[in-house]
Amino acid sequence: MHLEKTSAAVFATAGLFTLTACGSALQSDDVEETMVSELEEAGLTEEEFDVDCSGDIGAEIDEQMDCTVAFEEEDIPDEQYLITITDVDDEDVYYDIVPENEAEQQDED
Repeated sequence: MHLEKTSAAVFATAGLFTLTACGSALQSDDVEETMVSELEEAGLTEEEFDVDCSGDIGAEIDEQMDCTVAFEEEDIPDEQYLITITDVDDEDVYYDIVPENEAEQQDED
């Protein structure tokens, strides 16, 4: 199983996540935890990869953060993801996780 294709498929099919916001921000730690859980559910172990997100963002629609999935195997390149808030409902923040190359293609269309 090729890890790069596995993680992209996990997030491409997952699409939308929900999370309770802390105050008025979406915490990068919470997004990282969600991504780790999804990858582990897909059969990867936490020893095989590391997830790092750029930082907290305001809990407002269209706010974005970048996240990187880095693999322990040197021959597998890092993967970049764009997290975009799609809805805020009271204390719930809904967001998409999209591979950065797919986000760029959507912008061009």
